[in-house]
Amino acid sequence: MAEQQGATPVAAEVVLEMHAITKDFGRGAVITRVLHGIDLTVRAGELVAIIGPSGSGKSTLLNILGLLMPATSGSLKVSGEDVASKEDAELTRFRGKHIGFVFQFHHLISGLTAAENLMVPLIIAKGRATADMRELARASLEEVGLASKLDSRPGQMSGGEQQRVAVARALIGHPPLLLADEPTGNLDTENSEKIFELMRRYNRERKTAVIIVTHDPRIAQRCDRIVEVVDGRIHSDKPVLAPTIPS
Repeated sequence: MAEQQGATPVAAEVVLEMHAITKDFGRGAVITRVLHGIDLTVRAGELVAIIGPSGSGKSTLLNILGLLMPATSGSLKVSGEDVASKEDAELTRFRGKHIGFVFQFHHLISGLTAAENLMVPLIIAKGRATADMRELARASLEEVGLASKLDSRPGQMSGGEQQRVAVARALIGHPPLLLADEPTGNLDTENSEKIFELMRRYNRERKTAVIIVTHDPRIAQRCDRIVEVVDGRIHSDKPVLAPTIPS
């Protein structure tokens, strides 16, 4: 059936929704509030950059978004589920299914091959290894151009290759949300470009919602939105009207 002229487009699914999030550190009479009432919504297929000066609360915000740290107050939903009421074991399983992580340093396990590193989150999610996991790891490495590194250990790969393995590991379970904390901060320009384009491809093809914390203005300007955090508050949240396309 043809779409009716003037019909309102269907909004993409909300993957992440946080409202009035605060975070305090300390106890007793000495309490420091780091986040002050953060509101943020991210939909499937969005690529969002979070920027701001050092000490502004970006890392704390990302840890709360990734369910690695509880908020002091406020509400947080991931894939439509309120996560505040989940027990630790349930939260770990939920995080493994719904959220992928890429950090500035790849955090690969040095004694495992690339394939084995990719299998780790699958084993955690299912509680055991299965016969099809190695094939899934092989296919995932092929997607990031590293099929030949299947049985290579991290020490046998370049920094850029290790970070590509880390991206593949974060996305092997097809989570709806990818969180990246300075994912290109330890790479040269060429490898930074490869990592960003890799995440952008998953973002477009799988509609994975991606949130990148970055100090690199070139990366931020190629995202769909830029959220600026200053002193624990969202100072601005604006679309990038014309994302920069590399020549």
